[in-house]
Amino acid sequence: DMKTKPLPPLNPQTREPMKAEDLYPIFARECSDQELNMTDRWIPIPDEVREMYKYYRSTPLVRAYGLEKALGTSAHIYFKNERLTTARKRASKTSPPRPERASGVHHSHMQPRSSDSKLPSIR
Repeated sequence: DMKTKPLPPLNPQTREPMKAEDLYPIFARECSDQELNMTDRWIPIPDEVREMYKYYRSTPLVRAYGLEKALGTSAHIYFKNERLTTARKRASKTSPPRPERASGVHHSHMQPRSSDSKLPSIR
């Protein structure tokens, strides 16, 4: 519990405190509401999500201290630690649904890539 609460983020266009509705075009409604919630001390995790996390955990990020030192940079560099994932798992089959799909909200700029895409894929 913070003695002094942080100021709400500002809408870059209006310079007014951001409302959840400002984020609806890019984030699922549930994510937007939670992100800007400044009143609830705890936000309960739905049972469906808790159940999903029994079988799936996202890949942890690890800070690359050695690389930062070798580059002589003050930047913080992170990488995904894939050592804990099994070779048989594939992200498309083990990842939980993305929030915009889970909420039923679909955005034209978030279309999945078609199989005839010219971009290379990692298999």
